[in-house]
Amino acid sequence: MALVWLGVLGGVDDWIKLRGETGREGLRMWEKLVFQIALAVPGLFLLFYHTPLGMHLRATGEHPEALETAGRSVRGMRYFASLACGALVGLAGSHLALGYLTQFVQNMTAGRGFIALAALLFGGGNPVRILAASFLFGLTESLSIRYQSLGVPP
Repeated sequence: MALVWLGVLGGVDDWIKLRGETGREGLRMWEKLVFQIALAVPGLFLLFYHTPLGMHLRATGEHPEALETAGRSVRGMRYFASLACGALVGLAGSHLALGYLTQFVQNMTAGRGFIALAALLFGGGNPVRILAASFLFGLTESLSIRYQSLGVPP
């Protein structure tokens, strides 16, 4: 999720340029996936903090013995969490590769995976705070690109 938002906010600068020059063509930069992620944040928050599945997922990482005591498989929950995480990261990667460039370019992530990990740690595992951290990191990246193009010294 953080990777998708970092990719989106890194493209805000390009969207502003396209919007100013060609009118509505800049709107294609905002793919359906971006709006789906915006809707997924409240959904994930509800899943993690208001459902038994979310409680089991959090217990898998925080206190696996409690999950075992409750009769749930720790290994099964870890596999489920890994598969769900892989699916979301796959969506983010496909959006990064196909959303703007429509091709794969070597080193196109430019360290965004580490920034996403930092957003996760900064947000403390809470989807809403992760979104805010991703927005903050993406905004600063976009501003740094904008300031460099304007010739503002570092």
